[in-house]
Amino acid sequence: TLVRQKVALAESLDYPSPDYVAAMTQAIDVQFVLLTAVSEQLNIQLQKTTAAKERHRLVLLAVLLSLFAVATLIGVAVVRNIVRPIHTVSAALGRMAQGDLALSIPAVAGRDELAGMQRSLAETVSSLSRTIGDVAHNAEALANAAGQVSATAQSLSQSSSQQAASVEETSASVE
Repeated sequence: TLVRQKVALAESLDYPSPDYVAAMTQAIDVQFVLLTAVSEQLNIQLQKTTAAKERHRLVLLAVLLSLFAVATLIGVAVVRNIVRPIHTVSAALGRMAQGDLALSIPAVAGRDELAGMQRSLAETVSSLSRTIGDVAHNAEALANAAGQVSATAQSLSQSSSQQAASVEETSASVE
């Protein structure tokens, strides 16, 4: 206000120059003190903001690492519960296609589609094994029966030959 009253708005300068310079120097010093205080407060606020942003960054990093861990666990669960049973069924079907019905398919307790498919495959293998066993048993029985029919036919043939020889002898003696 001194500058405004005595210099800027005054019609003539009635204020001595050394007093004016001293007043201006004092005003400038007060401004430097205020600017220093404001600068310190701004630095404190900047440090607080920087620290808060660093905490937010660390929290975000922790959340991202947690999400990655959860995604990894979900991936492991998918592999254990989906891919492994599919691989088991696929391997069993491959062995069946090569004619191996002596394979064992592990029992599963699940109620999902893959568990049902694995149980159905185990039942199919068991049923096919029984059917092939029955066919093999019936083929063996048929072979035994064919052997008996052959032996009977040979015995009949021999008997017929003996009867024919007897008939010939009888016929020759009658003549």
